[in-house]
Formats: sequence, C-alpha cells, structure tokens
Amino acid sequence: MLNFRLLVVFLALCLIAGCGSQPVSPLPVLPFPLLPYPTRTVVHNPTSTLPATVTPPPSPTPNLHVIVAGDTLSTIAQRFGVSLETLLAANPGIEPTQLSVGQVLTIPSASWSGIPEDLSTPVPADLGPVSCYSTAGGLTCFAPVHNPNTGALENVKVQITLFGADGQPVESQDAILPLNILQPGETLPASVYFPGSSPARSALSQLKMSSLISTGDQRYVSARIEDLFVGIDWDGRSAQVRGQVSLAEGNPPAGLVWLVAVAYDSGGQIVGFRRWDWKGSIAPDASLPFAMVVYSHGPAIDHLEMLIEARP
Repeated sequence: MLNFRLLVVFLALCLIAGCGSQPVSPLPVLPFPLLPYPTRTVVHNPTSTLPATVTPPPSPTPNLHVIVAGDTLSTIAQRFGVSLETLLAANPGIEPTQLSVGQVLTIPSASWSGIPEDLSTPVPADLGPVSCYSTAGGLTCFAPVHNPNTGALENVKVQITLFGADGQPVESQDAILPLNILQPGETLPASVYFPGSSPARSALSQLKMSSLISTGDQRYVSARIEDLFVGIDWDGRSAQVRGQVSLAEGNPPAGLVWLVAVAYDSGGQIVGFRRWDWKGSIAPDASLPFAMVVYSHGPAIDHLEMLIEARP
C-alpha cells in the first residue's frame, strides 16, 4: 500500500515538472535554396606600406688639380675638357692672372662643361697620332686636329680613349681645341689630362663634333702676327715667344685676342702648347705686343707653330 502511494506521488510530481519529452519545433522552410560563396579575408596591417624610395643618380664627382709651372686656367680647362667659364664657376675667388705653383683647383666633371652637343655628322677633319706623357701625377695626351677643308671649322670636339695592354679601353675624355676656330690647313691640339697612374699602353682619338663657319660670318676679326721671335732653351724644355698682333685693314676693332703656341719635337709630335689671352680694344691701325713661355711635357722642343684668333 505504501509503495502504491509513493508511485502516485511520483507520477504527480512528474506531471507538474514536465518530465515527459518535449516536442521539437521543425526548422522553417526557406522559399529559395542556399548557395555557398567565397568571403573576403580582411587583414589588419598595423603599419602602412611606404612607397619605394627612388635613389637619385650620383652627381659627377669633381677632380682636384695641383697647379704646376706653365699652367694657365685656359690650358687646365682644355686638359680636363671643360669650358673656362665652368672652371671659373667651380673655383670662386680664383684670379686667372695670379695662379701660383702648388695651388689646388677643383675640376668639375666634363659633363658639366656646357659644351653644346651636336647630333649631326661632324665635318671631316684629319686626326693625327695621339701622344701621351707622364706629367704632374697623371697622363697628358695631345691629339693633333688638322683642317683639310677650304673653310674654317669651329665647335670641334674630340674624344681621346686610353687602351690597356689587352687592347680594351681603359678610360676616355672629351676635349676641345684651344681656339674656337681652326683655319684651313692649320693644326691644333686637343688635349686631356688623366689623373693618377694608368695602365694604358696606347691611345686613340675620335672626332665627335665639328662644323663649318658660314661665309660672311661677322663673329671673328682678321688678325696677323708680326715680328715673331722664338727662343728655345738649351735643353729644349721650354721656349720663349714674343711678337706683335695687328689687324687687317678694313676690320672693326678687336676686343678679344687669343694666341696659341704649339710646341713640336723633332719627330713632328706635339709636346706642349700655351694660349695667351687678351681683352681690351685694338684698332686696325694699332699693334698689340705679346710674350709667353711654352713648356714641353715630353721630348725637347724642336720648333713652334703660332695660331691666332680675334673677335670684336
């Protein structure tokens, strides 16, 4: 009887607590099927990506030149293939007429020379054998340029290249002539200076630019050299030059005169040159005295050739 009562109480408690199984609600039926699709993966980058830094090309590195006896700004500019204006701009405060032995000049790269490039074919000129001499801790090379044309040449530029014992190019530089114009039948040296020791065994020159002066060009004045005296020292290392400059009749006054003395050895090789610069005013009926010293970079001087250029 007691067990029956316990069973009744147990069943009553189950009804109150809901001990029976609960019905499971069915999932709602969607009116369209579900289609899978890829999802974009979001990545958090705490540091922003900086754009690549563009490294500028290195600027041309200037050279240094120690002035030796016989140097002028003009010859130094010619030696390094830069214009006189560029050389002066790189050395502010330098007095062109007061250079001293041992003075150090900054030589800008030849690419700064400001010489205009001409993509046209150069007017032909004859290039002689290049002669190179060890001077001032480097190598000085002269390339003779001869004008075989009936008209004068200007804007002449020559490239001089050194070659090693294996026949491969070692180094090259561009050079201009010491005068702006090269008259028919005349020869002027293109000169460069290669600093430091060089393994070069030979050198060649190549004409890169030249043009003919048009007929009737008024940029130059006809001038001549008179009373020329040349005295070569006993050892042939230097030569004294002096004389007079005068203008041809019918020319306007000249405000700029350049003289170039080119020194040759007994074999006809160029061993040095010197340019004399003058600014002022000279009338056709007047004369201008000049004097200068030319030094040899190699063998003894045998003879000199003088060339002149005058401008209004």
